[in-house]
Amino acid sequence: MSDQTIYEETQRLHHNAIVRYLVPLSCVFSVGLAAAVLVAQQAPASSLAVTVGLGLGIPLGLAWLPMHTVVTEQTIHVRSLFFFSTTIDMASVTHAEHLRYNPLGDCGGWGGARPSRKFGIVFNMAGDRGVYIRFEREGAERSVLIGSRRSEELARAVRLAANLPGEAAAPGVAPA
Repeated sequence: MSDQTIYEETQRLHHNAIVRYLVPLSCVFSVGLAAAVLVAQQAPASSLAVTVGLGLGIPLGLAWLPMHTVVTEQTIHVRSLFFFSTTIDMASVTHAEHLRYNPLGDCGGWGGARPSRKFGIVFNMAGDRGVYIRFEREGAERSVLIGSRRSEELARAVRLAANLPGEAAAPGVAPA
């Protein structure tokens, strides 16, 4: 059996409005303050250059890190910031639906993978929409929420590959 890609999406942390506006402002403020202190202490120019380079470069670099979601006929694979990733066998998927959620309240924010009492593991980079998936692994039911800018399309691809019926409401979750 082939393993053809049905859906693919790459999101970056800078797609998130908070990251796009507040992080650069706070970086510029912090680096400006650190630079003023270094200048007042008559630190060498190399110290000033390192402070500015790291203070602006690291946050900007993190903002460009991707979260990559791929749905094939046999698996769902999500890879996020550094080493956070998961692969779900399509044969184990029992439920998939797109929904709207509260990123701060339900899972503590954006970026990478994080645990959530409501959704299991949450992979999200931006926005408030995703696909809630329940699946079986090692004899237990697990769940994951995959944030997506195209949640309806992602849910449709998962349901198609897992041979699941159409929309069904998950308990306590608002539809998108």
